[in-house]
Amino acid sequence: MYAPGHVAAALMASAPALRWWAVAGALAPDVVDKPVAWALGGFSRSIGHSALVWLCLVGGAAVSRSERARAVALGVATHLIADLVDDVFYGLFATSQVASLWMLWPVARPDAWAVTLAAPVLSAPYAPWVVEGVVVALAVAGLVGSRDGRRA
Repeated sequence: MYAPGHVAAALMASAPALRWWAVAGALAPDVVDKPVAWALGGFSRSIGHSALVWLCLVGGAAVSRSERARAVALGVATHLIADLVDDVFYGLFATSQVASLWMLWPVARPDAWAVTLAAPVLSAPYAPWVVEGVVVALAVAGLVGSRDGRRA
């Protein structure tokens, strides 16, 4: 998923007062991993996309009792979930690879193992922006609704 989808997911999941902290958390995995991949080559999901790093963030947020830290951890969670959902959809429609180990870095190499189907299950065309478009549309609808007083 691309940045607009991650921002939209964080906006939908967070409380209005902490919205921008969640957005920062939602962008953090790519801010960490993409430059590393560009500089060193290889897989673009490593430390920033690791569920183990996220668990450390959650632990730190719980110990600190900081609402901002919890919002950042929530943003990272929305990022990881959105990427995982996008990977599953893309695998079902196009590549037949529906999961990999990127969330288990550094315990496992992201490209060392995958759940692969014999062939794509669904034959309809799919592009990664389809799921992202739905997420962005829902976020915009939620933000517009909150400005109209229908949603707090």
